[in-house]
Amino acid sequence: MTLFSKFSLRNPIAIIILILLVIAGGLYSSTKLKQELMVDTTSPAIFVNVVYPGASAQEVLNTVTNPLETAIRNVEGVQNVTSSVANSMSFTRIDFDFKDDLNEKKSKIEEAANSVQFPTEVQRPNVIKNSPETNPVFISSLLAKDGLSAEQFQKEISETILPAVKGLPGVGNVQVLGLTNSKISITLDPAKLSEQKLTYQQVVQILQAQNMSNPLGEITINNRNEAVTISGAFSSVEQIGNLLVSPNPELRLKDIGKVEKTSTSDTITSANGKSAVAFNVMKTQDANTADVTDAVKDELEKYADKISVQIIFDSAVDIKESVDSMVREGALGAVFASLLILFFLRNIRVTLIAIVSIPISILITMVLMKEFNLTLNIMTLGGMAVATGRVVDDSIVVIENIIRRMQTEKISQELILSAVKEVAQAITSSTLTTIAVFAPLGLLSGPVGRIFGPFALTVVFALLSSLLVSVTVVPMLSYLLMRKFTPKDHEQKASGARYKKALAWTLNHKFITIAVSILLLVGSLPLAGVAGVTFLPSGDEKMVALKLTMPKGTDMAALETYAKSIDEKLLQDQRVSDTQLIIGNPRGGAKSLSETNVANWTLFLKQDADLNAFITEKKDELKPTEADTTLDVTPFDIIAGPGVLDINVTVNGPSKELIRQGAEQITEAVKSIEGTDNVKNNLQDDLKEVTLQVRTDDALKNGLTTAQATQLLRPFLTEQAIGKMTVGNQTDKIYLQVKPADGLNSVDAVSKLELITPQNKTIQVKDIADVKETSRPATIMLLDSKEYASVTGMITLADKAKVNKELQAKLKSLTLPDDVTYSLGGSNKQINDMLADMGMAILIAIGMVYIVMVVAFNEGKAPFAILFSIPFALIGVLLATVIAQQPISLATLIGILMLIGIVVTNAIVLLDRVKQQMKKGMTIRESLLEAGGVRLRPILMTAFATMFALVPLALGLGKSILISQGLAVAVIGGLITSTFLTLFIVPIMFEILNRKRVKAELSAGSGSKQSKSVTA
Repeated sequence: MTLFSKFSLRNPIAIIILILLVIAGGLYSSTKLKQELMVDTTSPAIFVNVVYPGASAQEVLNTVTNPLETAIRNVEGVQNVTSSVANSMSFTRIDFDFKDDLNEKKSKIEEAANSVQFPTEVQRPNVIKNSPETNPVFISSLLAKDGLSAEQFQKEISETILPAVKGLPGVGNVQVLGLTNSKISITLDPAKLSEQKLTYQQVVQILQAQNMSNPLGEITINNRNEAVTISGAFSSVEQIGNLLVSPNPELRLKDIGKVEKTSTSDTITSANGKSAVAFNVMKTQDANTADVTDAVKDELEKYADKISVQIIFDSAVDIKESVDSMVREGALGAVFASLLILFFLRNIRVTLIAIVSIPISILITMVLMKEFNLTLNIMTLGGMAVATGRVVDDSIVVIENIIRRMQTEKISQELILSAVKEVAQAITSSTLTTIAVFAPLGLLSGPVGRIFGPFALTVVFALLSSLLVSVTVVPMLSYLLMRKFTPKDHEQKASGARYKKALAWTLNHKFITIAVSILLLVGSLPLAGVAGVTFLPSGDEKMVALKLTMPKGTDMAALETYAKSIDEKLLQDQRVSDTQLIIGNPRGGAKSLSETNVANWTLFLKQDADLNAFITEKKDELKPTEADTTLDVTPFDIIAGPGVLDINVTVNGPSKELIRQGAEQITEAVKSIEGTDNVKNNLQDDLKEVTLQVRTDDALKNGLTTAQATQLLRPFLTEQAIGKMTVGNQTDKIYLQVKPADGLNSVDAVSKLELITPQNKTIQVKDIADVKETSRPATIMLLDSKEYASVTGMITLADKAKVNKELQAKLKSLTLPDDVTYSLGGSNKQINDMLADMGMAILIAIGMVYIVMVVAFNEGKAPFAILFSIPFALIGVLLATVIAQQPISLATLIGILMLIGIVVTNAIVLLDRVKQQMKKGMTIRESLLEAGGVRLRPILMTAFATMFALVPLALGLGKSILISQGLAVAVIGGLITSTFLTLFIVPIMFEILNRKRVKAELSAGSGSKQSKSVTA
């Protein structure tokens, strides 16, 4: 490291030019870094949605899901296959490893899905890759302004706005909910068909035979070839209605049914009680989030005369707020650290030299982030803010040692080089050990590794930059700016003497000191139970998610009526600023099984509203009284999304009945636990189904097989697409259905349906089949092709680990049916995985730190003594966490990991001096006391500088408290206790580990004194 110092002292102009280049490069890189709200934490999965209109769940399972799963399992790398099946829909999730290329796997899954022979009515499988590109970066509602009709509004969106936004650079896809699709509906009256001796198939044949346009060839007119076509294609609803079905007697289509143009939609949306269209934008993988959302807003602004935009979520706003917040908190931290350094050094010039490492290190970090394709997000910004206090440590140690030497020596390049050389090994070792602490984060797989990998890399860049600055820029500036400066010893000797006296006492009373320290450590452990444990703390957004779930099979009209009655009550609450309501779900286009019996709200509350109080009140006020109807009211987490399941118990067993019994027992057990809410299982949602059991003999007597009966009955229950009608640029599908005048609203009505057999005989359904109403689970769930039940719920308490612990105990006490087993997912698995991963990371970090220190010290005893400073940091971590009312979370554990590097830094600075003095011939006791007096000030300065730099983050004033607040609280608390104990525990352990030499030195010392006494 002294080579860098020699170069900087001999070439100050070159160093200044390099600094200017770093400033320019850092500022340039900061403008080119892509900005995102959060790092990619999506799990590697592919989703396959298949729609089979009109099919029961069991039929979908047999003809779609089972063969699809069989084909998918042949794809290499498949880890888990889970499926959910409901009426008309099949949803399959395929999990892969984080290392797999999902684009390649998606292609393989598409090939497998397309190779399956499905029934002809089944729609093409929709394969979706789980990736950030499928998550909206911009969520909004579009509302029509006065004077624009509903039809004009819809046309403006579908024909003008949607194509324009899709064409913007960086826009991957646009999801539009609430638009209606027009179609031509032909509804035949079965009584009139029977009266005219017509069948459904005959009408289909007539319509399809007439509605066509075909080329015939070419003719030559005036020496020019012209194409000849024949067309009978429909061009209007009236033309279809007037279609001649029978010439004698004259019979037109409108005489046997109704022809009309209708509008349908899977979803109904509104904003603040007004009809609206949900408009959600997804970006491409390489696009900059802020650029995309800004472009979308600019594009929508062009239509301000026709539409108004209610923005529900804009990633760019959150990103900009996070950047501004972290810059502000980082700057405040730097100011606090500077004031602390000024307090110790009592000189503005010296303080400026010390803190110059902060901006230069951050700018170098920006350059490296761009080169390593990192983005600006909550994690990388948090890494820079957290590193603000640590990057100044090396410079503090260097400048403090230079000043200490200048108190007794005249400044020169040789003095500065000598001063840097004295601490070079200490600062290099301490920086490398801190870097070694973050290395395990890069080895972690799963969400933890994904979340904190960029964070760790950012901190590593900052630390390496600070080490380089401390041995180049700081020595150069010290020589240039301090040649006329004579430092004074501001009570350093007095404070050092007091510490040396206290240290001498503890070295003579090792047992008492260690016993008290261990008692403090053991006594602090129960605080972990007081603080509670969660995966990540909740954000500070004033947003609420509501989900209304009505019984399976509820029609859209009933769902809309109920949802809008709730919406009206929400809008009357003065605490609500904006609402978005989406009723229903689009079929086959989601990353989960589409639920058509639900309505979802996103609510924005005013800034002065109490979020928890609002949620509690609405749960009671809006609690549904209708059977099998629930309303979930939860905080809306921008990172995790709305209503993330905290409790998810999978129940397996040998039979459906035993699984149901086990699921019911577990559901009741979970409900009895305090702090749980919205507990239910998928088998509770039984769905009524009308079953037609064909009596084979009776059917054959009437000339029908089951297949023929199916073909005759399907038109009564399912619309069939029989063609299209194109007028201008608009194409509408034509659907045909048979519907009795009085409808089909009972089992009796179905049994009395009249069918015309191939022998032209009219019979009723009851003549060939038994018609009855049955119950079955609304959703069939499969895990690796085996049916299972799922018990889900929410945890309302902040201490999720406490609830999960009680949940585990409650489930263990249950006596479940034979061979029925369960497994816990949700937050319990999340927390357990977090603790296991971070526990392993901490152990690996300690091992790597020890290896680095062994290499640096060239022996094992001093590094081993330093390790004893690590456990005592836990005292401050737990105490600070409880005082700050922060749960123990992933951020806290990262703080503990970071503390390992910081804590050993102080011990390294101390013992490095001890080793130097021992080489000069001092005894271990003398070396410890001398090093304690000399290195006390830099140890205190670096520790307090780090703590003061983290104070703004710990106060939680910024937008990114999700990660940074818990981490800052843990580091500050741990540093307070570990710094104090390091100054005493490490010297004690060093003496204990070198007890033979200490004993020999003490014996030699007493012998020498005795010899001098005799001589005297």
